[in-house]
Amino acid sequence: MVNSDGSWNLEMFRIRLLEDIICRIISIPPPHPNAGTDRIIWARSASERTRWGIGHSNACTVCGHDFEYLLHVLRDCLAAKEVWMLMVPDQLKQRFFSVSFQDWLFLNLFFHERVQDRETTWSSLFGLIAWRIWKNRNLFIFQNISWDAMEVVKISSCWARQYETYLGGPTSNTPRANPTNNPDDTWVLLSSDGAVIRDSGFAASDGVIQDFNGKWIVGYTHFLGEQG
Repeated sequence: MVNSDGSWNLEMFRIRLLEDIICRIISIPPPHPNAGTDRIIWARSASERTRWGIGHSNACTVCGHDFEYLLHVLRDCLAAKEVWMLMVPDQLKQRFFSVSFQDWLFLNLFFHERVQDRETTWSSLFGLIAWRIWKNRNLFIFQNISWDAMEVVKISSCWARQYETYLGGPTSNTPRANPTNNPDDTWVLLSSDGAVIRDSGFAASDGVIQDFNGKWIVGYTHFLGEQG
């Protein structure tokens, strides 16, 4: 299934698979003989980076806390807490910052109530905010780029809306393009969004492309750099 140059063998795929499935496959890097077994690599905190020889301190690189563990990065760091305080539903505030990591995940991922003014459920938005917080941590460590809390919320909300639109989840009353209203199967629908940090001028965009039936083709997110 992989060519000699390490790329996917698309001709072989097209013999047996639909294009929609192929599009999903090619978004995943092909296996490589030197890659080893699959493993979680995004959960590398400061202590683990130090153990791996790519860091010099166990302290949090953002707020200076003595020990940077995973729950600290995603919830308890001052930068993460600033984001969560903007969005945590009132029903969860009492336990949100006190439960264990596993209980914290269950508490939020199984809370499917709709978030007011965000056109999405909390379970979807929670996961995307957590991912965005982790991504911002990496941007700060490796590129010295920092997004403010409101920008994190805006980008995460956009992705959550796109995700639930694709699944047929909560929608707003705002009219928008409907792929099924146009019988022409030669066109696609592009839904996009973007954000700019006022102080630094750093910008990013993201979006999703759907076919005429509303089926997902590809999604993207792109850092645009500093804008004038």
